[in-house]
Amino acid sequence: MKIYIEDFLLQNTIINLCLLRLVQITTKNKTTFFKMLIASIVGAGFSVISASCLTNYVIINLLKIACACVMIKICFKSNFKNFVANFLLLFSFTLALCGFVLATQSNAQFTSFGIATTNINLWLVMLMSLIFSYIFEKIAKHIKLKINLNNLVYKVKLTNEKQTLSINAFLDTGNMLTIDGKPVMILDLSSYLKLTNKTYIDYVLNPPISPNLSLNTVAGAANLKLVTLSKMQISLNGKTKEISSPIVAINSSNKFNSTNYQALISPAFF
Repeated sequence: MKIYIEDFLLQNTIINLCLLRLVQITTKNKTTFFKMLIASIVGAGFSVISASCLTNYVIINLLKIACACVMIKICFKSNFKNFVANFLLLFSFTLALCGFVLATQSNAQFTSFGIATTNINLWLVMLMSLIFSYIFEKIAKHIKLKINLNNLVYKVKLTNEKQTLSINAFLDTGNMLTIDGKPVMILDLSSYLKLTNKTYIDYVLNPPISPNLSLNTVAGAANLKLVTLSKMQISLNGKTKEISSPIVAINSSNKFNSTNYQALISPAFF
């Protein structure tokens, strides 16, 4: 199969650019598109030398390692620790991309001595690199958002007389609700029913006799029943903070069903 040097350079440059972009997305190291492009072209030049001039696998692998080091040095300014992290990430993404490509090759066969396959279309590899990097970027943004949100979720143990219930509570920094100077936690109805050993029918027919908390938002108005529990324990940095007689507002609409928390807690509790 004939391979033109122009095509080979273009294909390898775009593949290297995608791999460096994946490293940058993961580490958030400061760089520019121009630096990544120059590093990708240099890496493509190493590939041309390996493919056209070398046959010794040891020398080829050493050249690949040197190529990765040069690409990272050109693209990112970092200390030795970050350099090693970038180096390992670049090779990890390269291996992941290789596995992604081989998984789509119908002529690839797994043998006792490795993977056997015929010639791989580099245009296809280039296209898969673009798709792989695009998918990874979207997933990385979602994971980052989930991590940031989960950092605001705390383990909370509620006690009502002799009944206890462990839940997750989201730290709502905008929740500054207070009753008589005391902060208010908003708890979903299903958790309240578990804590009090009641059914929904019991709650509807015999709701708690307590004052209402009126809330007005752009979505409308709501009246939440207020109850006072025996105590609440919040796990914070390996320690437990206990609040006596916490005030809880019952959210009867159960809008926490699609989340990993069952309550909104005020910063005033901390």
